Amino acid sequence: MTKPLPSGSPLRRVWDGSLIFPNLALIAVIFQLFLVLKWRPFYYVLWILFAVEVVLLAAAFIKVPRRNQVFLVALIITAAFISLPLLTNPDGLILTSDNALEALQAVEIQESHQAPFFLFGAIQHNGTLSYLLAAFLFDVFGQSYLVFVLAHLAVFVLALYLLARILERHLEPVAVRALVLVQFVFIEAVFDLSLFLRAGPYLELIFFILAGIWLFERAGESRTALALAAFFSAFAVYINVFGLLLIAPYLAARVWLAGGWESRLKILPPLAAGGLAGLWHVIYYIAFVPKPETYGNWFPTATTLADTTSLGTLSIFLRRLGKQTWETFHNLFDFEFRYGLEFFARELKGPSKDVLVALSSTAVWLSAAVVVAGVVLTVRRLVVRRKKLDLSDWPYFFALLLLPGILAKQAVFLQRPFLEPRHNLDLLFLILFSYVFVLSALVRALKLSWKSLLPAGLVLAVLAAPSYLGYLRMVRLKQADYALILNTLRENGIKTLATDFIITYPLWWLSGRTLDVADSLGPTKMYHFYPERREMVDAVPLDRKAYLFFQRRYYRGSRHRNVTIILRENLLEELAEKSIPYRTIDLKRYEIIVPDAAAKAAPSSERND
Repeated sequence: MTKPLPSGSPLRRVWDGSLIFPNLALIAVIFQLFLVLKWRPFYYVLWILFAVEVVLLAAAFIKVPRRNQVFLVALIITAAFISLPLLTNPDGLILTSDNALEALQAVEIQESHQAPFFLFGAIQHNGTLSYLLAAFLFDVFGQSYLVFVLAHLAVFVLALYLLARILERHLEPVAVRALVLVQFVFIEAVFDLSLFLRAGPYLELIFFILAGIWLFERAGESRTALALAAFFSAFAVYINVFGLLLIAPYLAARVWLAGGWESRLKILPPLAAGGLAGLWHVIYYIAFVPKPETYGNWFPTATTLADTTSLGTLSIFLRRLGKQTWETFHNLFDFEFRYGLEFFARELKGPSKDVLVALSSTAVWLSAAVVVAGVVLTVRRLVVRRKKLDLSDWPYFFALLLLPGILAKQAVFLQRPFLEPRHNLDLLFLILFSYVFVLSALVRALKLSWKSLLPAGLVLAVLAAPSYLGYLRMVRLKQADYALILNTLRENGIKTLATDFIITYPLWWLSGRTLDVADSLGPTKMYHFYPERREMVDAVPLDRKAYLFFQRRYYRGSRHRNVTIILRENLLEELAEKSIPYRTIDLKRYEIIVPDAAAKAAPSSERND
């Protein structure tokens, strides 16, 4: 029989997983130093620490109780089963340039071994840790968008596992694990996170918040664990300041429920130390990094609270607030689905459309009822236990504290793009917690087993059909369209292309960055990204580059469509004025205008001399 390792030995700590979070914190600290000092050997140091982290995770998996091993394996299988149809079209998952730019960030880091400063000076924005980790995976598996998405999916599974292990300590484990195994797939915004369908570091933000909560829950009297918990929470704020909308309610609940003032004061020093360690880079960034040049009104912040002095204006404001909050709520469930209805309007008609709309509406209204019920259960529990509240009540306290923050944010940020799901993680967490509260109450009241929850899980999965099928249709279309465009460009010998921002960077990524392409046409232009590429393409003579436009059959907003028409007509007039012969290539949803000098061979398409 193998002799057990002595308590506290290094090998014992590797085996039991207690080094996982300290090593992750070390990675984050060196990452921040990498950003500031830009010392290339840090890339290799971080690579080694990342490999160590993988080993630590594997060792911890072997050590955990069999029940948790089975749960994690089931979670991985469920995630793979749900995602597989979309993963078979990996290029199609690059829905817009936003997605491609994130993957390009990882490529640049991998090739240059430089600090992940977002797009290397294209904008003054700090790169996030996930891009660096993706670069490491590119070193091993090669550069592909599939690798990038699978890395994201792995983080998603770990985040769900952490969420389940955190909540099952205070709520019904059967209810928690059932909802996590379904992966809340009926909430469109959650599925967005799983496959990076909406670009941005939002899943990374959630992961570090959950890591902080996990450590808080297990810290006990350990000052080290408390400091690490605060570090991860502060690091989440570094990733995105909106993380405060989740961290502040949790910390308030956790500190308040810590006991008497002596207990609360005891945990404040390690919290302050850990928080400062996580935030020092934010302080450095504010104090020493020049503010970025602004291009237009991107991410505006404005309040509508200015004039609510009379009952009339207050009434108007409250109605607008209610409408905006409801729109934000249902966007979490059908933001992409409603876009898909417009995009595929010609193909999606009749009973099939009606069924999908009905399922989507059911998910929205059911979830609204669940949130109301969750708030009622929360208030009831806190009132009943008001004289004996303890740390086990923090999920309810946390959910209740989310409400004023959500309403305050809605009152201040009543403008796009804050209606988008990715900017409303606080509301998303309120919905998630409400589902767990309600299902836990039902499990307790009816003494339900996991087998009896299978029909409910199936129903919730069916409610995901509208968004899921829309995504599947879209990624297949994108996969085919990108291949068609790139093959057409290759067949015609086109080396330089001007087009719209929406499609610029997917084409650049998929061409292996051999195509000189820039968003010089608009109507959507993002001056933040690769300005030197736009300057290069703009400098190419008019007759030496091709032009790609979206056609009417590609659904866009009315403004985008109308400006595209104007830009196309202006281009054709300029070509005619300069007597530049050209031909047009009709690709159904796109049109490529090719001056003769821009191609080495004329295709079999309409010619205009």
